[in-house]
Amino acid sequence: MAACCHSLNFQLLADSRGSHSLSLEATIGSDHCRMSLEEQYLECGRYCLFYSILLQVIVISVTALIGTALGLEKVRILHYFIILPPIWIITLLPISIGGFGVREGLFALFFAPLGVTLEQSTLLSLLSIFP
Repeated sequence: MAACCHSLNFQLLADSRGSHSLSLEATIGSDHCRMSLEEQYLECGRYCLFYSILLQVIVISVTALIGTALGLEKVRILHYFIILPPIWIITLLPISIGGFGVREGLFALFFAPLGVTLEQSTLLSLLSIFP
């Protein structure tokens, strides 16, 4: 990925009376950069997508570490990558305030076939709200 082109120019201007003033000019994607506005938006979109995916991977990994700390050795990291995104999407539905209760129920529902008890899944849900 190429870096975004930004330039910041300071100019010291003198008028006919001899007084000086400082001018500041900021340019994003100037001619020397040869990037159109559309290309800049696409590049920034790529950065946002990359960091968004990276953040989701980190959150899922932290939840898996919390699960390991709770003694859920039977649940593999792949299970977390499959189970957590649908839980997050369903939690966004306006069913309850902040998704509380819904998230815990979904954790219990999705982790039960993997041998996780109700108490463990509820605790995993509560501990992984703010990883």
